[in-house]
This record gives sequence, C-alpha cells and structure tokens, in this order.
Amino acid sequence: MKSVLYGIHSLEYAISSYNLAKYYYEKGVEGEIDGKRSDFIFATDYAKRSMAIIKDSVLFEMKDMDYSSRYQLWQNVNTIFVNTFPSYVAKNPNDSTLSDLYNIVLFSKGITWRRGGGTNTLCWKDIQNALGKKDIAIEFIAPVVPSNDNIVFYALTIQKGYRCPKMTRLFDILQFQDSLKSCDTKVEKNQKIGDMVWTPLNNELMGMEKIYFSATHVLNNMPIEYMPITDTETYNDRYCMIRVSSTQEIANNKAHNHFNKAALFGGLQYEALEAKGEGKIERSGFEPLPNTGEEVAEIADVFENSNIDYKVFSGDEGTESLFKSLSGSSIDILHLATHGKYIVNDVVEGYHDGDNALTNSVLAFSGVNERPISGLEQDDGIVTALDISQMNLPNLDLVSLSACESALGEYGLDDSIMGLQRGFKIAGANTILMSLGKVDDEATRILMIEFYRNLMSGKTKHQSLKDAQKYLRQVENGKYDKPEYWASFVMLDGLN
Repeated sequence: MKSVLYGIHSLEYAISSYNLAKYYYEKGVEGEIDGKRSDFIFATDYAKRSMAIIKDSVLFEMKDMDYSSRYQLWQNVNTIFVNTFPSYVAKNPNDSTLSDLYNIVLFSKGITWRRGGGTNTLCWKDIQNALGKKDIAIEFIAPVVPSNDNIVFYALTIQKGYRCPKMTRLFDILQFQDSLKSCDTKVEKNQKIGDMVWTPLNNELMGMEKIYFSATHVLNNMPIEYMPITDTETYNDRYCMIRVSSTQEIANNKAHNHFNKAALFGGLQYEALEAKGEGKIERSGFEPLPNTGEEVAEIADVFENSNIDYKVFSGDEGTESLFKSLSGSSIDILHLATHGKYIVNDVVEGYHDGDNALTNSVLAFSGVNERPISGLEQDDGIVTALDISQMNLPNLDLVSLSACESALGEYGLDDSIMGLQRGFKIAGANTILMSLGKVDDEATRILMIEFYRNLMSGKTKHQSLKDAQKYLRQVENGKYDKPEYWASFVMLDGLN
C-alpha cells in the first residue's frame, strides 16, 4: 500500500505504534496478577495512534478503487482494527476507548458492505441520535485475543442516554461449541444459544421495545432473533428484533413511500429430474419446485391490486442472462422463488478473500440442469453472489430470496457473511428477506404470499414478516407451527 503520509503520520510509524501496542498488551497479560493496568493503557494508546494513521491512508488510497480492490486493501490492514483492538479496549474500557471501538466497527463495515463504502463518516453518536427512547443498538463482535488466539464474543450497545457505548463479554468460541455439544435436542440447543447470546444483556434490554442488532461470526448463521425465552415466547415475540448489516443503517434509514416496479422469478424450468423418495419437497438441489409458479402468480395478483408494474419470469424465461439484464433497471422489488445453495468444498473453507467466498453462494435459474454446475461458465443457469455484486441495482428496495440457504456464506473481514446477502448489498439492495437453512416448498409459498399482502396493506417490512410467520403457524391447526417451517427466514435491514 503506497501512502502519502510522512513522519509521525507515516505507515512506518503506524507499524511501530502497533508493535508497541502488542508489546505492552503482552506485558500486561504476563503481569496481570500484579495489576499491571498501566501496560494495557499504553497498549490501547499506541493502537489508537496506529489506527488513526492507517485509517487516513486507507481512505486516501481507496478513493478511486472498485469494491474488490478496496476489500483487498482493507484485508491487508484489518487485523489491528477488527481482530485485536477490541481485546485492548476490554482491558482498558473508558469513554474514549469504547467510542473509538464502536466507530472503527462502523468504519470497517462501511468499507465491506457497500459498493461506495469507505467515505462514511458516521460515528456512534449519529446512531444514538437516531434511536428512540426505548431502542437499543447492538454490534456483536468476535475479536481474536492476541495472547492465546481464542475468539471472544462481545456486545457493544448504545441507548439514548449513554455517555459512551457499553461493552459486555458474552462467551468465547470454545465455551459456545462445548455448550452446544452437550445439548441432546434442537430445542435444548436453541435455549442454550439464547441464554449465551441474550441473557448477559438482560440489564441492557430491560425496558426496551426495539432491538437493532448486527450479528458476527457464527451468529450470522443462526436465527438468534427467534431463540426462545420461555416455552411459548421467543425474543422476537417480546421485542421488535431488527437484524442489520451495520447499526449505521439506523442513521442511514430512508423512508420508502411507494413500490413502483417489480420482477418475479418462479416456476422455473430446470429440466425435470426423476423424483427421489417420498416426503416433503425442499428448496434445495435442482428438482422442480411445483409451488413456486403458484407463489409468483399469487404475488403478482397482490401487485396488480396495488397498481405495481410487474413482470413474471417463469418456465424457460427465467434465465441467468435475463436476470443479469436487470442490472441498471429501476425495479424496487425483486422476488426470486428458486433453488439456493451454499457450496462448501476443499477450496472454500473458513475465512476467505471477497471474490472467492462470493462464488460459493448461488441461485439456480432456468436450464440449470442442462449445464455444468460450477458457477464459472456464462449462461450455465447458476448466478453466484459475485455475479450479483457486479450488478447495479440502485433502486432495489426489497429482494426476497425465497430459496434454501440464501443467507449462508463464508465469514468476511469483519466476521460478517460473504454470500448472497453481501452480493445484493454491494449491488445496491436495501432490504433482503432470506433463509438460513432448507425450507419447505409449500410452507414458503404460504409465508411469502402473506408477507406481500401485509406489505401492500401498509405494514412495515418487519411487521409484515412477523405477521406472516404468525399466520403460517396457525394454518391447518398448526401444521407449520414448528420452527423448521418459519424460523429459517430472517430479514436484513428491514427498517422501513
């Protein structure tokens, strides 16, 4: 990375400061039993100096870069920002260090979540000013502890009257994994997840009505908003739980007054495969999805009654090429009722750079079974998250991924997900409705149609989904009441 900064503002000085921060942190850990607090203060101070220089240099360098280049640049300097600084702050928490930590989390996510990111100057105070009196904003973070390479989960919280953000330790990754291994049932597992994630925040949540949270690491792949409080109540029942890509979205939120144009994909012809076994049909693999045609037809009727200009692509019309041709269009709703898949292989595993990780979250389009499934050929019926990230969808207010595993992906630089959701956010999408697992074909059809009915009646996106889930659970005397039918779907950035 070439820098225009010199002297005490040079990258060489930043590296020296960072090395001093590591030295004092390790010295403090070694003498912690003797109360070596001053060492942690020195460590935090030197880390802050280093970060300030690197941040200025990065902002200068990335002015004319595309997203991929910015991501790679940020990857080179990310360790100090996201992985180690939180551990320094945990040893030396005060108004200044906690404010700096929250602000650097916002800065990092501004770079990695948006095509035009990196110039966002929002700070934690901007988030606080946008909160209501009974709102709380939570940034979950999972830094690596420099002294032992353990991963520790924290919650950074903001409320209206806070003098600075608060930092609460939740658990470390080994505690988390061991606790889940001890659970015999899925119900026990969900209860344990809820206890470990939310119970340490009980005092913070007291009196709150709306919870904005940005997940991290393994929490990205879990519907933590639906974890049980009691046998009959979830956190989403008790609170208005809004999942966000970054809490800066609270301050960036803009009202969307009316939907005008929509594109719907469903009832796609993948080329029929011979049925395998009996039982429910799931939206995974590339078998026909009988209910998706009816799904988009009924949603189209809802749009018709709401005077929305729409186009349905079904059968052999819903090709990869046609989908990509939507780039640059003015659609504000995109509904994709098709197969989704998150591919895990020997090449892609764990943490990865942006482009490679984005090729393993895919959607299937018309004719996919006639061609190789690699995600690399043109017009092979597979659209990857990387393909989507290269599209331009600036007016897209809502994308509904009515598909399996559409919320999954690899962990990115800031421990958030590199998958379809990241691809659509980079392309310009505002809100994303997506799934964390395999979903039932018929239950999904019912849920999606009810969601759009609610949305077109004037309800918010969040309330529309919440009410649609409640409706689904009551269908046919509770046929779809189990969480496997409704709790896979989560909404990202559904603030309006």
